[in-house]
Amino acid sequence: MDSGIFFAILSFVLSCHFAHTNAQLRVLNGNDIAIEQTPHTVAILLKKGYKYKCVGALVSMELVVTSAKCVAYRLNKEFIAIAGIDDLSEIRTERAQQREVHKIRAHNQFNFEQGYMDIAVVTVDSPFSSTNAIKSISICPKDALDKEGTLLKVSGWGSTELGSMITSNRLQTADLRTMDKEKCRNLWKHHGKYFADTIMCAGRPGQNPYYRDRGAGGLVGGQLCALVSRADESGRFPSIFTDLTNEEVRGYLVSKGVVINDDC
Repeated sequence: MDSGIFFAILSFVLSCHFAHTNAQLRVLNGNDIAIEQTPHTVAILLKKGYKYKCVGALVSMELVVTSAKCVAYRLNKEFIAIAGIDDLSEIRTERAQQREVHKIRAHNQFNFEQGYMDIAVVTVDSPFSSTNAIKSISICPKDALDKEGTLLKVSGWGSTELGSMITSNRLQTADLRTMDKEKCRNLWKHHGKYFADTIMCAGRPGQNPYYRDRGAGGLVGGQLCALVSRADESGRFPSIFTDLTNEEVRGYLVSKGVVINDDC
């Protein structure tokens, strides 16, 4: 059978199935979460117009890890990082702590198309002050994602409707399940390009990170194990994450000053 016909049929079957089973589901499932429950979560904005760009995770009071796709190819002075809020309408209030971005360090071999080393370490100009709504998070152990079906908690301000580019003012969260990398690779092979060794997969149809959720942390047991890299625009396939249990990724983080305790 011609490959184009095969993938057209596959797409139609998946669309019909998921339209029936997940018609009422929204991306990230539409659940609000208070910032006190996920105090490492940081909003990264373009300074001009205070336009929300993506999510980051606070790994120390002055270091934020995020997707390289969010901040690469731009100057640090174009960004600000805001912590301590779960509603983007509060970015100019006393509740929010705002910091200028002092330095952006994306991996020098970051590959946008393949997702290889889609990670960046952002240094803010002065440390955030610790509160109940602002705390750093530790990197998870190397074996935290070994078991397929591991629960991965993800939070972000991305779009909550398929096909929409309108982001949410309210911080949203979802609990996803990790997927075996080879299974995910087979689902994504129609793209023919997107499987670096530094990625992993999680999610299910109708419940995935989406537009502007890049950089959002994936947590296992309250520790940071992954960062959102890419979501399928149709919402039918699992989302792709940068895998923070990968040795190469961990080595890069350590080289940029992120503390990882592999003895625990």
